[in-house]
Amino acid sequence: LGAVNTTVLLFSSFTVAMAVQKAQKRETRAQLNYLFVTIICAAIFLVVKFFEYKDKIQHNLYPDWNFAPLHAVPLLTPDQVGPAKLYMSLYFAMTGLHGVHVLVGIIVISTLMIMIKKKAPSISDYIPTEMVGLYWHFVDLVWIFLYPLFYLIPS
Repeated sequence: LGAVNTTVLLFSSFTVAMAVQKAQKRETRAQLNYLFVTIICAAIFLVVKFFEYKDKIQHNLYPDWNFAPLHAVPLLTPDQVGPAKLYMSLYFAMTGLHGVHVLVGIIVISTLMIMIKKKAPSISDYIPTEMVGLYWHFVDLVWIFLYPLFYLIPS
């Protein structure tokens, strides 16, 4: 699932870059289409993350106040519970915070699209799309660090 999300986010970086290019060329229709595809990619990311979280919770791989679920996981020996607590705490904190930033990206891109459609005076050039694109690239870049940290290194 991590590889799927990585692919989706990398593709969304391409679509937001294309939206910026179309904004520079004043091709509003194509710009809006690329921004919409970016939002779809972000939504796919969140849906995949939801199913991933659901699976981890069903297998008791989540920290609670006492970390009681991790003690009940039959595959963990007592000396593995401590590192598992740390790993799962960091996993949920960091990927959850990233998910919040993806959700903020959806809101910001949607707002930009509305402003473009309404021909808001503050959207007279490509700079707002460029700024939103930079935010989105930052969100993608953070995932590029989270993916190996939580999906490739532990195995």
